[in-house]
Amino acid sequence: MNHTPIAYEGEKPYIFVSYAHKNAEKVLQILSAMQENGFRLWFDQGIEAGTEWPEYIEEHLVGCARVLVFLSNDAVASVNCRNEINLALALKKELLIVYLEDTVLRHGLLLQLSSVQALFAHRHTSDASFHRELFAARLLSACREGSSASKTKKGTETPKEKRPAEKKAVTEKKAVTEKKPSTEKKTAAKKSTEASREAAPATPKTEKAVKASPYTLQPDASRKLEFVSINGGKSYFVSGIGKCSDPVVVIPTLHQNAPVVGMQPNVFLSAPGVIGISVPESFKGLSDFAFKEHSGLMQVTVAGGVKTIGAWAFSKSGVTRVTLGEGIKSIGKYAFSECKALTALILPDTLTQVGESAFLNCSALTEASLSAGVKSIPQSLFFGCSALRSVTLSSAVTEIGEDAFGYCRSLSEFSFPGKLKAIGKGAFSGCALTQITLPEGLKTIGAEAFSGNVALNCVRLPASLLSIGDKAFSGGFYRSESKETALHFGGTLAQWKAVLKAPAWAEGSGIRTVHCADGDETVS
Repeated sequence: MNHTPIAYEGEKPYIFVSYAHKNAEKVLQILSAMQENGFRLWFDQGIEAGTEWPEYIEEHLVGCARVLVFLSNDAVASVNCRNEINLALALKKELLIVYLEDTVLRHGLLLQLSSVQALFAHRHTSDASFHRELFAARLLSACREGSSASKTKKGTETPKEKRPAEKKAVTEKKAVTEKKPSTEKKTAAKKSTEASREAAPATPKTEKAVKASPYTLQPDASRKLEFVSINGGKSYFVSGIGKCSDPVVVIPTLHQNAPVVGMQPNVFLSAPGVIGISVPESFKGLSDFAFKEHSGLMQVTVAGGVKTIGAWAFSKSGVTRVTLGEGIKSIGKYAFSECKALTALILPDTLTQVGESAFLNCSALTEASLSAGVKSIPQSLFFGCSALRSVTLSSAVTEIGEDAFGYCRSLSEFSFPGKLKAIGKGAFSGCALTQITLPEGLKTIGAEAFSGNVALNCVRLPASLLSIGDKAFSGGFYRSESKETALHFGGTLAQWKAVLKAPAWAEGSGIRTVHCADGDETVS
């Protein structure tokens, strides 16, 4: 650190910095480098846990233009840090998260910050590499000396934030002064400039086409990407990284006043500097293999206008966080397979279909929740997700496919959907379940469905059950033969005898007695 950073106290737009006092040494080094590069920063030297949240911190947070949050496990544990984040979100401030270490988001932060742009300082090989990414963040540029917002008063909106209000004012003025042709032309030219950085300026001849487009160019869209026209120039595909140097690429909705509707395969594979992608709502879908084996890619946001995620779209990539917007309906097979660093996956309520093995071997994924629209869990959906501890399924799920949760070794509890009818072969093999309670209405349990759950001690089966496959509850090689598993059947002895059971259904399970509603049966 070349100098001790000093909190900014002025009238220009500034960044409010939130961090844990225990991380001060590392954070102040970063802030020093930021100040040397022209960023205006306000920060506090830290507040000890348990003290009152000072009013002057609240005042500076309310008045800031942007919020920069340095997250760590210490920051998550800090009430003051969480208060600052909560207030910033309530005020609808634009946030940028910097992770200082692998951090477990608790106290509701996972839900709150799932869609917030994030950088990962601890994943960089040098401070210089991280600084380049941080300084290039478009979100912070309004608070840097030399930016177009440098004359904005403290606590007021930046030009980017004021633009909707300005447009409204222009529209109202136009309505009043409808008979002034020169004013109308100037207003139209201004709207055209704001609509697209890369697109050809709108002229009276193209005005009709611009109005017909349902999209507008995002203010933070990346520039200098390469495109290829399709449908005779009526729309475009991204074809290359071009001269774009953004670490987080925001694909524009428009190019040459026409919608950008997709991308060619492996567009960013040869761009190792790209660590984040924002896919726009104008995309018709995310194509097969779109980001396959892109090891440098860490975070992806897909807008809700995109309806489908193609097969193998992110397979074997380096993504750690993926946010899928509302409106997405299907995820293709193997879409996120073998994403070893994937820890957070936000799935929309609009999702209705997920392909087989979509999250195969995502060994860092700890939580999964599928929407009510997903009624069938396909084959090998979460197979090999060894860190998966929590799964939430809709009560409408009727079938869990073969090997769906196979070898999810951290899965010790599971709530089975109330409308479940069938459990496939090996569906929960190699998990850590200790108790199984299956719902009334279930009809079939496949072979080895619960094999390898070595700590299993109690199984409750419904009276509706019709069949059980071979070694359905086998404890496997590591289970002690002397350990007994209690089995309770919801029907009568006569109903139990009518269940079609494979010859080796109880082999290696420790099940010795079946307790029925009107008596017991010994398992031979």
